[in-house]
Amino acid sequence: MSEQSFSSIVLQYLSFLIADFDFSVKENLYGSAAFDGGEIDFRSPSTILVIELDRGEVRSSIGPTNEGEIGWLSLSRVVEYFSHGEDRSLLGMNGNPPYELPDWVELELSLISTALLKYCGSFLRGDFSRWFEIQKWSLQKMEDDYRVTTGLEFPQNQRYVLYIKEKERNNL
Repeated sequence: MSEQSFSSIVLQYLSFLIADFDFSVKENLYGSAAFDGGEIDFRSPSTILVIELDRGEVRSSIGPTNEGEIGWLSLSRVVEYFSHGEDRSLLGMNGNPPYELPDWVELELSLISTALLKYCGSFLRGDFSRWFEIQKWSLQKMEDDYRVTTGLEFPQNQRYVLYIKEKERNNL
């Protein structure tokens, strides 16, 4: 792989957002080295996609711009929802990378690009009609995972629980 920066690799794999879906880009890179980390936000009038590099881990989240960060979901969670947990190839491979960091980032961004095109077309076009359904499913998944891991009930005073309950009250 050539010497590229995190930013240039992100733009290489996600430039279709700008060309095909009218997104704009905002960068916030940390440090002066090519892979010190950073965050790149792709934003359209209705949708935000955040790609972050933090200590060698690539994270991605997507959501409607009118909800704020608490209402966004990880891209892997959205893929899990739409594929019913069967499309494991696109859920991300974070952890200890078996490759050099630039190659690892490139692989992750390739997966993110594929996942966006395969599962998130409606969101990229601004259609979030199923978003609340996915958020409620995500909360249920978090509660189930917590119960299995700890044997305890998920704390109901968590910010996300309260956020979903408030949205439910407002939707009635």
